[in-house]
Amino acid sequence: MSTKYLIGWLKKWIGKIPLRFFLLIPFMVIVITMGGLMGWFSWHNGQQLVSEVAYQLANEISDRIKKSLETHLQTLYTLNVANAEAIRFEQLDLHNIDRLEQHFWQQSQFFDVISYIAFATATGEFIGIERQPDDTFTIGEVKSSLGNNLYNYMADEQGHRSDLLSVVKDYNPREQAWYKSAEQAAQPIWSPFYLRATSNNVALGIVQPIYETTGPLKGVLMVELSLLKITQFLNQLKISQSGISFVMERSGKLVTTSTQEESFPVSSGRQEFRQLYAKNSASSLIQLAAHHLLSQFGDLNEIHTTTQTVVENDQQRYLLQVTPLIVNNGINWLIVVVIPAADFSYFISQNTRLIFLSIAIGTITTLFLGTLLARWITRPLQHLQGAILRLSRSEWEQKLPLGRTDELGKILKSFVHMEKKLQQSFESLQQQADDYKHQLSKAHSYLTASQAHLVQSEKMALLGQKISEIIHAVYTPLTTIKNNVEMTQELFATTREFVVSYDQLINGLLSQEAEIDKAYLQTQLQELAESNEKFYEEHTLQEIQTIFKKSLAEIGKISTFITHLEKFSHIEQASITDVDLNECLDNILVITDNIFKHKITIHKHYATLPKVHCSPSQINHVLLNLLTNAGQAIEYQGLISIKTSTDDKFIYLTIQDNGKGIPKELLPKIFEPFFTTKPFGQGTGLGLAVSYHIIQQHGGHIKVASEVGKGTKVVVSLPYQIQN
Repeated sequence: MSTKYLIGWLKKWIGKIPLRFFLLIPFMVIVITMGGLMGWFSWHNGQQLVSEVAYQLANEISDRIKKSLETHLQTLYTLNVANAEAIRFEQLDLHNIDRLEQHFWQQSQFFDVISYIAFATATGEFIGIERQPDDTFTIGEVKSSLGNNLYNYMADEQGHRSDLLSVVKDYNPREQAWYKSAEQAAQPIWSPFYLRATSNNVALGIVQPIYETTGPLKGVLMVELSLLKITQFLNQLKISQSGISFVMERSGKLVTTSTQEESFPVSSGRQEFRQLYAKNSASSLIQLAAHHLLSQFGDLNEIHTTTQTVVENDQQRYLLQVTPLIVNNGINWLIVVVIPAADFSYFISQNTRLIFLSIAIGTITTLFLGTLLARWITRPLQHLQGAILRLSRSEWEQKLPLGRTDELGKILKSFVHMEKKLQQSFESLQQQADDYKHQLSKAHSYLTASQAHLVQSEKMALLGQKISEIIHAVYTPLTTIKNNVEMTQELFATTREFVVSYDQLINGLLSQEAEIDKAYLQTQLQELAESNEKFYEEHTLQEIQTIFKKSLAEIGKISTFITHLEKFSHIEQASITDVDLNECLDNILVITDNIFKHKITIHKHYATLPKVHCSPSQINHVLLNLLTNAGQAIEYQGLISIKTSTDDKFIYLTIQDNGKGIPKELLPKIFEPFFTTKPFGQGTGLGLAVSYHIIQQHGGHIKVASEVGKGTKVVVSLPYQIQN
């Protein structure tokens, strides 16, 4: 089967399909296709959005945990150092237990991060203030005169002792882990985790040994942070539906978690505790994170920066972020945040369901509206078919039903009107074409004479190799005008053919002997109806008028171009007088204010200048050109800075704008005649060239510096007196 036969069979088969299906099927295909694409892109973007949101959330949670821990730990460290300094400078007397007790109580009042603050002497005596979970305080004391017992009293609102709460027998602070760590380190250090003697809580503290001036140990200062507060802080953070966070040491042991699991299980006798490894945690997410970090880094000490990674387990994706936490003198932890991607999948599923529901509703709506639209379009065509059949039987008076017959009535009534309008349009266009040809001939003669004058002029030596650009700049508008005239002539020819087609169609309709092809007649009537609408609404005349307006505009551009060219070719030695440059600038700014239309702010920085011996008209021409260029370089709101200054020989004018700037490779060409960076038709390319030669004639210089996107700076230097 040949391709030609297949195409013919396909056309024949398509021709049997009713028109209403052709109108309906494209809408259905568009709706379903667009809906499917929207659904896929929504799902794909949703997956990316989940990852981005999860990363942002994990980063935010890690930052909050890190900042909170750093603040708490640094505050305790600073407070302990301050107390040690107060003791060293004898501002705090360790022998005055009552004064020391009040000092600790006041610090606990001001700093809620303190859970326990105390001092233990080398002789075994002890004084401390403990914050309870309900924000009340207890006072603990060990005195040698009362035996090695720890007495705990309730503190009143003034920090004085009230009721005795408990007594811990045989309590020796020197045997506590925090005391031993300070004694061994001989410097401020964070103690290892230890179990409080008065509660079931595990804590750590910043400890610092205090020495006598002669050298022996006097005692140990301790400020403690309760892990219970850290755990409560982690529990308060809203990560996601099932996301968790935890803190662990570099050894892999847990410090605290946001789960209900205890990091330090305490034995029933409250004498011992053990620290869990993260990989042995009861939480599956903590286990997963610990195993992944160990497999990825091998050694947790190799984690030096914040790291984000995706972990997959049991066909589930988890975002894991680990952040190092290093605080001076002993704290070297890792903050870990784990967020399941499934916590955000609900929103994707909900969005997907809404999209498919929208597709279904859109399909049904399109089917319904498409059916109505197809019927609305085909019914007038059926009326038109009946009218054409009656025309074939020479039934000239058509009695079409009301409603959807306006188009047919316009077709039958417009034949005569169209013929008259075509004739009138043709005569009018012919007259206008003759007029424009006459104007074009005059313009061409004038340009030819001007070009001959420029070639012979001594100033053309400055143009050098630019003569081809002059011809191009002049004849490009002429080519546009020529093309417009040829387009008009082609339109006239088309108009004549259109009139002939009308005459033939009318003769065919009026002929009763000729056999009328109904399909052909239907097609011709439809085409003539569309053409009639265009001529009836005078669209064609408007198009031709637009063509002639463009031609006049191009002639105007040629005239403007020649004016600038004559100025450049005939720079004369104008009258010379003493001029105040600042006054000239103000006068020019009055003119440019209307040009800039208040879109530009002018900053003036005038110095006191001597008068310049120069040509006022030529200097004003330069100033106007430079300010106009600066204003045209600014597309919207902008700033132009104008500065004048002087030295012993020259007066300097600086004009700087924040416009779009000039590319570096074009700067060497900006003073060449006919070179411009503006769109065609907005400049002749002679402005800077004329200005450059005027300043040279005055013995001055022009320098330009520019950067794309930042603006242009022009510096003009003029001597006090013209040298020649």
